[in-house]
Amino acid sequence: MASHSWETAGGGRKRHAWEEDAPPNPDESDSDFETPAESPADAFIAMMIQLLMARTLNAAQFCVLMHHVAAASVSEARMYALGPDRPSGHYQRHLDNVVGCGREGEWYEADLPGHRKEDLSRTLRVVQCFAPHEWLTSLMEQPSYRTRLREYLSADVPRAVREHPMMRATGGLMACLALYIDGVPYSITDSVVGFWVSCLATGQRCLFGVLRKRHVCKCGCRGWCTFHAFFRMIAWSLRAIAQGVWPDRRHDSKPWLASDAARAAKAGHAMPFKGALIYIKGDWSEYASTLGFPTWQDGIRPCFKCNAFGPDQFCPFGHTAQSLRWPANDSDAYERACQRCEQHVVLDAAAQARVLANLRFDKRAAGSRGRALLNDMPDLQLCAGDRLEPSEELPDVGQLDTAPVPIRVCFWRPSEETLTRHRNPVFGRDLHTDPSKTLTVDELHALNLGVMQVWAKTAVWYVFTKGVYGIHATAEETFQISVLAMRHELLQWYKDVKGVHPGLTRLSDLTVKMFGTSAEPKLKMKGAETWGFLLFLVYLLEKHLATLGAEGARYLRAGKALVGIVTAFEGVGGLSVPLGVQQDCPRACVRAWGEGVPAGSLRYSATVRLYAYSCRVGDSRSA
Repeated sequence: MASHSWETAGGGRKRHAWEEDAPPNPDESDSDFETPAESPADAFIAMMIQLLMARTLNAAQFCVLMHHVAAASVSEARMYALGPDRPSGHYQRHLDNVVGCGREGEWYEADLPGHRKEDLSRTLRVVQCFAPHEWLTSLMEQPSYRTRLREYLSADVPRAVREHPMMRATGGLMACLALYIDGVPYSITDSVVGFWVSCLATGQRCLFGVLRKRHVCKCGCRGWCTFHAFFRMIAWSLRAIAQGVWPDRRHDSKPWLASDAARAAKAGHAMPFKGALIYIKGDWSEYASTLGFPTWQDGIRPCFKCNAFGPDQFCPFGHTAQSLRWPANDSDAYERACQRCEQHVVLDAAAQARVLANLRFDKRAAGSRGRALLNDMPDLQLCAGDRLEPSEELPDVGQLDTAPVPIRVCFWRPSEETLTRHRNPVFGRDLHTDPSKTLTVDELHALNLGVMQVWAKTAVWYVFTKGVYGIHATAEETFQISVLAMRHELLQWYKDVKGVHPGLTRLSDLTVKMFGTSAEPKLKMKGAETWGFLLFLVYLLEKHLATLGAEGARYLRAGKALVGIVTAFEGVGGLSVPLGVQQDCPRACVRAWGEGVPAGSLRYSATVRLYAYSCRVGDSRSA
């Protein structure tokens, strides 16, 4: 459910001979093909590395333990060994080289504004990452890449690839990329934002950057100062891929560092192929918190795909399979929204001093979210609340105090905001990227955790209240006994459908706490678990339809409509979804909402509309 066809090589096409495992030769002994037994030393080292990666051991403990083991004549441990009483940083640098966490010259060092608990104020922090164009070039240089790229582009590729402007410019041979962004918890109290790049032709992916949420900027910008600087690096790398030429300077236009010696030697050289970013994938919360878009709770422009607004913006009716009630965003909508908010000003020394005296970091929940003006400045055509925004000329708003003048700066007017809260460098006309065609909808969050979960929540409470499992002395007893009986039936149903639905994610248990109360119903399940529970509820409604009556039949039709969406998408063998399937999906969404489920929550309404829209205009399984 959560994966897409562009995340697997070739979208399910047959593999090449060199990708298949060589069959055993019957003329040779079976012993030639047996996996050699792992030695006790190798098993010990593998276990130690696993403990290191799980953070059970830190770098110093790991290296010192390996030092003592090597002293006990275990030669395999010598490469990891480092004696005790060394400075703490030496152990981690040693492991970075021998474990393969990055070799000298591979890391790209970027200065990002940020904050740590030891810092009194925001500071510049050096973050190490990989440059996406360097990883892609390493793929391009593989002998099989050209063949695999031709096969991918000659197949039934999505319209986003087929009609991309660069396809004509490259003669039909263009490397296609996708960017994936998601939050990843790594401890009870903290998480990171991970950035992956995928090659659509081969299905290979690379984790090229990790930003710790605890270390992002806290000037009131909600981390945007950090994210903007990192997106500048990504845009710089994507621009190099689009031009097909190794960059001649760093992403911040500064000269190469000493660690960039290998990059400086390649500057200006041609890459094997040009390429383009086709998709950006992430859940809606990541789009809002990291990419700079409004949340689904915004009352003006919650959707990055259309311009629905007003009190009835979440009404499902009035749509057809060909169009929505509201105009869809075009390729220039994002640019117009940014231009409405941007106020560009050239500051001389006197104006710089006056602006600095009028700036404060606004950290209020309903404030300007950053370094903003306290009072109007009519001579500069600036208003109170205008926020100093990172830009090409001033990447770090904290550096305005020491920036040489004259300098051109950008202020952002929050009162003019519509479909975006910031200008993201990764969207640009030269990169042929914009939210209306580049951002995708994540099925796991928009469908499983959105529409499916709300339908399942309302349907299961309808089953409880109708007494399918009997009516008892009190409503509370009826609810508790119904949950116990449903758990028994659910576990038996899992066994019965094992062959029909292989690989179905099962609930380990079903408890009363997962459903909330009749006054405040809930459904506490993970996305993949919700799909299996939905199938079970459809079976349950069908089984007890005589008891549930006409209202139960409406719920059943809605559940089958949601199952039909998943079945339709899974039944598409290639990368493109036929027009007929695209038109049927929004009908099913509206049917699931209008016939089986009341209007429900804001999140539910937004995900229904968003998913219906994506099915109508989407030309690939990733959209």
